[in-house]
This record gives sequence, C-alpha cells and structure tokens, in this order.
Amino acid sequence: WSNRGNALVNVGRLKAAILSFNQALSLQPDDPEVWYNLGCVYLAMENYDKAAESYEKAIEIQPNHVSAWLNKGVALAGLNRREDELNCYDKAIAIDPHETQAWNNRGLALRQMGQTKAAIAAYDRALQCDPKNYEAWDNRGYALIKLGQYKEALTSIETALKIKPDYTNALYNKGYCYACQGKIKLAIDYITQAIQLNPQKYLLAAKTDPDLEDLRRHQQFQAMLRSLFF
Repeated sequence: WSNRGNALVNVGRLKAAILSFNQALSLQPDDPEVWYNLGCVYLAMENYDKAAESYEKAIEIQPNHVSAWLNKGVALAGLNRREDELNCYDKAIAIDPHETQAWNNRGLALRQMGQTKAAIAAYDRALQCDPKNYEAWDNRGYALIKLGQYKEALTSIETALKIKPDYTNALYNKGYCYACQGKIKLAIDYITQAIQLNPQKYLLAAKTDPDLEDLRRHQQFQAMLRSLFF
C-alpha cells in the first residue's frame, strides 16, 4: 500500500495516493515514513494543516526525523506561523547541524520576520554546509538587495546561476537588483528570461510583485509585458 502510494505520487494522482497511504497506516500506524510521505502529498496540494499534522505524527514516532522537521516548517510557513516554523528548522539543525536546507529555510523565515541580517547569517551557514546550494546563494542575494548592497547581491545571485544556469528565480532576482540600481534595460532583459522559462509564475509576479512597483512605471517594461501577453 505504501509503495502504491509512492507510485501514484509519481504519476500525479495525489488524491489516490492519500487513500493508499491511509490504507498502509491502517495496517501499520507506527511507520514514520508513511506519515512523512502522506505529509508530502498534502504539502504538494497546499493543504498545510494536514501536512503539518502528518509530519508531526512522523516526528512523534521518530523524533530525529530531520526531513519531517524540515517539511513541517515549510507547512507552517504556508500557515504564516513564523515562530513555529523557525522552531522546526532549529530542531532539524539540532539533529543535523550540517543540514544545508534547514539553514536556508531558517534564513527565509528570518527574512519574512524582518530580520534580514540574521537571515544572511543563516544563508552563510547553509553555504558552509553546501557551497553548491544555489537556492541559498540566490536567497542571500535577495536579502542583500534589501540592504542596498547591490554589488555583493549580484555576486551571490551570479554564483547561483553559475551552479544552475536555468535557475529562474535567480534570473528574476538579478533583474530586480538591476531595477533597484536604475538599470532598466538589464532589469527587463533578466526578468523577461525568467518569464520565458516559467510564464505561469513570473508573468504574474512581473505584474503584481511590490518589488517591481517602480519598474512597472517605465514604458519599456510596460511594452515588454504587452508583448508577452499578446
């Protein structure tokens, strides 16, 4: 039943996967991996309450389950429970101080809480654990933009792109960094690249992201959006 659930996840049949995982749990309710996998399905469906509950079940059975702590934090982020989210990442780090994604997510939570410098310190720790963590390089760059440290921000974002040249979020943030410096053509070039790679996410962001409010006033940017819409 558990393997059937995993197979259903792989083909995108998430509701059917939930039924299989629940059947597995009815037979063996103390299996932390089935609870964890169930939580991942709920997380993918953005059912953050159910996801957090499932990860908590996994943790009750196996308290040192690093991935369950990490993903429970992600679920709590979806519920805007920032302090509880942060506590989950701290639990994961206490179990494995070298868990790069826990440090990266800790940085994201801290930045959302307005603690930008502390966030950068967390990203630095993530990169000590794994210098190829391109998400941490990109997130570090975004945080540095918020502090007005544009040169260092670009260096971080470009490092992310050296590791993963098609990392769309880094292309978008590079455009945002140029926009903050008034380099409109470069800003448009990189944001356009991001939109072309993932139009569903970044076209909407280009239209609504508060970070780009000033850029949207420029005719060149408006023309770019019109060309992509039509």
